[in-house]
Amino acid sequence: MFANGGSQKLQRPESATPADGSGTSEAVTASEYLLAALRRESGNEVVQHGACLGLGLAAMGSWDGVDDNDIYEELKLTLFRDSAVAGEAAGLAMGLVSIGNGSEKALEEMLTYAEETEHEKIIRGLALGMALTCYGREDDAEEIIETMSSSKEPILRYGAMYAVAMAYCGTADNKAIRKLLYTAVTDVSDDVRRAAVICLGFVLFRHPKQVPKIVALSADSCFPHVRYGAAMALGIACAGTGLASASEILERLAADPSDFVRQGALIALAMVYMQHSEARTPKVVEIRKLFEKTIGDMHEDVMTKFGAILAYGIIDSGGRNSSIALTSLSGHRRMTAVVGLALFTQYWYWFPMVHFFGLALRPTSFVALNKDLKLPVLEVQCNTRPSLFAYPPMGPPKKVKAEEKAPVAVLSVTAKALARESRKEKEKAKAAASASGVEGETPEKETKPDDMEIDAVTKSENEKETPSKAEATKEEPTSFMISNPSRILDEQAKSVIWPKEARYQPVRTDGVRGFILVKDTRLDEEEKFVELNSLATARAPPESGSSVETSVQVSSAANEQAGLDEGSEPEAPEPFEYVDEEPADGEN
Repeated sequence: MFANGGSQKLQRPESATPADGSGTSEAVTASEYLLAALRRESGNEVVQHGACLGLGLAAMGSWDGVDDNDIYEELKLTLFRDSAVAGEAAGLAMGLVSIGNGSEKALEEMLTYAEETEHEKIIRGLALGMALTCYGREDDAEEIIETMSSSKEPILRYGAMYAVAMAYCGTADNKAIRKLLYTAVTDVSDDVRRAAVICLGFVLFRHPKQVPKIVALSADSCFPHVRYGAAMALGIACAGTGLASASEILERLAADPSDFVRQGALIALAMVYMQHSEARTPKVVEIRKLFEKTIGDMHEDVMTKFGAILAYGIIDSGGRNSSIALTSLSGHRRMTAVVGLALFTQYWYWFPMVHFFGLALRPTSFVALNKDLKLPVLEVQCNTRPSLFAYPPMGPPKKVKAEEKAPVAVLSVTAKALARESRKEKEKAKAAASASGVEGETPEKETKPDDMEIDAVTKSENEKETPSKAEATKEEPTSFMISNPSRILDEQAKSVIWPKEARYQPVRTDGVRGFILVKDTRLDEEEKFVELNSLATARAPPESGSSVETSVQVSSAANEQAGLDEGSEPEAPEPFEYVDEEPADGEN
């Protein structure tokens, strides 16, 4: 909710009341609210865990690594309390706050404490925090990467692999690839080997076609952790591509003897086939059936079922209107998306980390706005078949059973009688022919066809009555119009054009994805706008003579009548403390 800067205003909690006792209840940002909650709940490690993660997201990248930062210092104070549950989240949050700054102070403090503490959770949180601090640093991060890689603690070596992934994400750096591959085959820890193969997906996500070749040997490894890592690497690097080479490996891993390997393969398959229709990729139908079969199989392992359930949600993320995007529309890396997927893979240790997956999603939308930031009624043309980028059908496919007519039963007595009649007719025909003296000619007489002839006639009549499927189905058009706003996929955008005679034209002609500013070329005509859903339950009727353009204004007026502001959200619940009352004497 607050992963984009924490600008949402909340009611100031009691602990955040000014020291002068004025008691003013001015609004605060999410970062301030969570910081106050973290200070207030110093004795509750469960609440501290959530507050640290929320604070790290709300203040992501807010510290430059030079000046003092209250949030970083408070997180460090929580870490030094040496609570395993709260300390793990504090280590992660410290990395989120200092992401990409490469602060030597932060790295030294986190590394020192990770070497001193005995809690594995804290070590893991700090290892990932150091990896996040190295985001995008490339060669500048080599020193801390070598230090962590040479540690005797396997969790720190595990963090070193993610440090390589974050420092070189999307660069396809040969040195980073060699280091990850070398670690994947030489390290003695299963966790480190698994992380090394997973991180190949981050380094190579700009070159998805190369990843199946690189991880092919890892997918055939005798170590199940390495096979799992290969599956996740394919899912991360080939997300949304529908690559056949990646699907071939993943389908084989989906039948792996190890339950967690099947889990990773199912999740990766969902990532690869996000927003693919049957017309575009026929294979996606089999993949969806595989998810359904795994979920409904009573004899399937729980871990594999968990992966299938996640996969079913991932393949339809955002109501089928979002997809994984590690780069922006302009081609730059999306820091939040890379971080989201990196932390999503940590569900291996703590399943709520699955929620970080949302950071990697980007709406595949087309929203055209005019100079007043309103939605004008307009259409663009897509020069492809409508089914190619259509929404996948919801729910299981409908099964239509064809009605089959039962064969007519013929008694043996009737068959013998018909045979006798047939012989008599033939004898009479011969006698008539000999009497007329014309050999080989028979008088014209209506004869009953035999059984084989009846079958043939019936079949030909059915063929005439029932047209073929190709004739019954109308030919699909080669282009169609897309209204504003709509879903436009990345591959689909290449085939979308603006009609030359259209009233609205884009200010920039570099694409049709995301928010597009348009200019009106017919200023003398009345504008029409897209009708928006109102927050109010009842909509005020438009005034007589007004155009559809007033729909946005009507919605605003209805909201004002209902006491709702534009963009208003329900207030956060009041802070409370749960008290477990002890039963009175004599009560059970």
